[in-house]
Amino acid sequence: MKEKIIVARTLLATLGRMDDYIEHTTKKVDLTVIASASTTMSAEAICEKVINNLLKKDKIVDLRLRVRKLIRSLSGEHSHLLHSHYVEGKTVSAIAADKKVTERTAFRHLNKAQEEFSRGLGSIGINNFTFGDLVREYRWLREELSQQMRAV
Repeated sequence: MKEKIIVARTLLATLGRMDDYIEHTTKKVDLTVIASASTTMSAEAICEKVINNLLKKDKIVDLRLRVRKLIRSLSGEHSHLLHSHYVEGKTVSAIAADKKVTERTAFRHLNKAQEEFSRGLGSIGINNFTFGDLVREYRWLREELSQQMRAV
């Protein structure tokens, strides 16, 4: 159960970075195409580079959609908490003020929402193996996972 919570927190914490990665990869594809005019790389090598970047981008677009779908599928309160904290970037203090509860209560509610999210990971195709593949492929995901593991 602890592993699932760490995976859930990592995915939630990197949700904003997924957008950055998608934008960065799109720029990389554009730059590769532009640079191809003044390079000695073969057309096949350029196409392979572009295709690999597009595949990586598509993987993250798909992951982002699946994570957001799972957030929307949670109970209303949990969905709202996760969206507020991870998508809108609200702090626990701000959430507590909005809900007119103590920070400790807001933190407890956020933990329960993360637990519900972690129980639904299988429904969006995330398990230890698929998550492990993602972590091996994306450094920014690996870095966040390390932070989440230290926090536990």
